[in-house]
Amino acid sequence: MKPMLSPIKLLLAATMVITTLSACGGRGVRTDAPLRTAATSAPDASTRIAVMLPMSGKHGQVSAAIRSGMELVNSRRPPSQRPMLEFINSGNGLSDALLSTTTGADIMVGPLSRKNVDQVMRETTSLPRTVIALNQVSDTSPYGVFQFGLSPDEDGRQIASKAFADGYRTASILYPETTWGSRYRAGFSKHWERLGGVTATIAAYPLPGETVTDSQEKKTNRERLTDAVKSVLENSGDFVYVVGKPAKARDLRTFLLYYGNFDLPVYISARGYDRRLFAHNMADLRNAWMPAMPINIPDERPEPVSATQSETDTPGQDAETAAIEALAIQPQSNEPDWAQLTATASQSSGYHSDIISSAVPGWNDIASMPGFDANYAAYYAMGIDAMLLALNSSQLSPDRTIRGSTGLLFSDEDGIIRRHPAWIYYDSEQIKVLPPAVH
Repeated sequence: MKPMLSPIKLLLAATMVITTLSACGGRGVRTDAPLRTAATSAPDASTRIAVMLPMSGKHGQVSAAIRSGMELVNSRRPPSQRPMLEFINSGNGLSDALLSTTTGADIMVGPLSRKNVDQVMRETTSLPRTVIALNQVSDTSPYGVFQFGLSPDEDGRQIASKAFADGYRTASILYPETTWGSRYRAGFSKHWERLGGVTATIAAYPLPGETVTDSQEKKTNRERLTDAVKSVLENSGDFVYVVGKPAKARDLRTFLLYYGNFDLPVYISARGYDRRLFAHNMADLRNAWMPAMPINIPDERPEPVSATQSETDTPGQDAETAAIEALAIQPQSNEPDWAQLTATASQSSGYHSDIISSAVPGWNDIASMPGFDANYAAYYAMGIDAMLLALNSSQLSPDRTIRGSTGLLFSDEDGIIRRHPAWIYYDSEQIKVLPPAVH
């Protein structure tokens, strides 16, 4: 028989194991510190922020928009508080970009692709003390790393939380038969089940150009879409989660209204929102909720909508006139005071949190930038918020919230940046906008 260790030796062994685990750069969560970064002070002119983006290749325009958003925030700071931004092109390979990034940088922002973020997460020992990764590849970040992305998973979490808070417990899901559609479905389902929700029906609808099975070949896309809608309505539960691009989401809502019950609530994925269609044909979106970035909600009248944008035969001028007449929110000469609206909404929710608030650029600010492309508005906003996260990285925690252009930002206990978005509610006669609020 092997001799048993004494209690003192067992205690020493346990202490050594704990010490070893604490020193590791793995994906474990630090439970002894509310702040998940080694940064101890706010960045100033002596701070170097290395930004790793694929400035060339297929993500070049996305990267350019992110860069513009970051530079816009930095340009508004006093010179003594303006960090040095160094942009490093990762489009030609991650290894060389990492070598440049890790030399003397205090904070790193990037990379962008899921593949590169995953690689960076495995090399934390050679990274700057704080990293704001621009995608999410896991549910836990290494100490000092924060994952920030506009991901389907985050969209699903937001809608699941909203629907559950609204009192619903049984969902139906209507999504496109695509890779990105499946990611939205999976993101929602994961969070919905964690909350204790039940899914009654899941139905996929076709998109043009996809591969179909032999049994589907004799049906048109319209017929197959109708079948998907009807299958959802046969056992619809409390509400329907609709995933789709703007025109398709409206099309699906119209089908649900035509074949179903006007009182059935619908929650549409963030991908279904288009600023240009904000107040156009509101009857199509009756009893529908949609998350949106505050920066992307019109403060005045809606922008012109062309026939191709709305996918109808309505002339552009007629569509614009109809949208203006339907707009229930009073026009404003300035952008909404999101800071005040957010503070009021958060206080009324009964939840107390430190809200870090600064002058966040709005739509007019990004729209006036040289080379602005509205198709990449979400990435300008992502750049703005990435810079705000870097500037406030020493304060990131579940109890501290940053007012950003994509919503209220905070880090959960696992180093994932979460967002409270604004919410748009459509009924047949008006639009209601709920500002981001801490719940």
